[in-house]
Amino acid sequence: MATKIRSLREIIILEENLLITMVVFRPNLISDGLMRKLLKFKIAFVFVAITFFTSSCNHYYYAPNSNFTPLMTEKNEVSLNVHGSLGWEHGGGEFQGAYALGEHLGVMASIFSASGEEGTTDSEDSRYYKEEKDSGEGTYYEAGLGYFTALNKGNKFRKGVFEVYGGIGRGNVFNSFGEYRSVENSFTKVFVQPSLGYKSRAFDIAFSGKLSMVNVNLNRNSTDQKIDKSDLDNISFVEGHPGSLVWEPGFMAQLGWSPIKLKMQLTRSFNLTYPEYPQDNFVFAIGVNARFNVKKQKPAGGK
Repeated sequence: MATKIRSLREIIILEENLLITMVVFRPNLISDGLMRKLLKFKIAFVFVAITFFTSSCNHYYYAPNSNFTPLMTEKNEVSLNVHGSLGWEHGGGEFQGAYALGEHLGVMASIFSASGEEGTTDSEDSRYYKEEKDSGEGTYYEAGLGYFTALNKGNKFRKGVFEVYGGIGRGNVFNSFGEYRSVENSFTKVFVQPSLGYKSRAFDIAFSGKLSMVNVNLNRNSTDQKIDKSDLDNISFVEGHPGSLVWEPGFMAQLGWSPIKLKMQLTRSFNLTYPEYPQDNFVFAIGVNARFNVKKQKPAGGK
């Protein structure tokens, strides 16, 4: 998002006054040639200021949640994540939980909520003039069923882990373009996510690749008043292209000592069908992982 300012004209006037002062009271060391260069700089400055300060918020209609890699290896094992997350245009939080129903069968669920806003709320006279912030917010729920297995077994601490989960998610996004101008959409995501990880008592790491079919529907559109052409183009694009294939690779690392570890998660999102789709494509999360019902096994090699 790019921030709007109260008055670009104030900046231009201030800069013009500065140049006039330099022309009237300039010392001899400032030549006419230098003054011409400064005037050219003024024109460039105004152009850049107009381009930067009058640009509006980037509104997105889909954003990824963090890939969940529970790395379970035993029946009745529980893995829980609580973390805060940041994207290019949003910040939020997420709760993730998984439970091992059997030796190789697991269930998982996630709840993700995020929001973002930019701009200013000005009021020269609240009876006649009001400008609200551009903003967006959304919530996403996900559930899945999967298979997992330890890659080295026996009377050892489980290290290598392979897992694959498939499931469905449902999300809602609300974008505000100022007072009386908004768009609300929902999306459904059907996914499959294989992961390969390493699990120890002090350190965990995993790589994942979620492949999803995402279908976006506009539920409500109240953009009767003027909004930016780019926003109108994005709304039209979403209306005309509801379904797309999305690939979301992820990297996870955890450090600590069982059952509690600090967690870091990085997930990218690539729309394979429409690379120009108006979506956020990045989420970085930091939080805590808690793991329960894990048998006390000896480390590899009996140490």
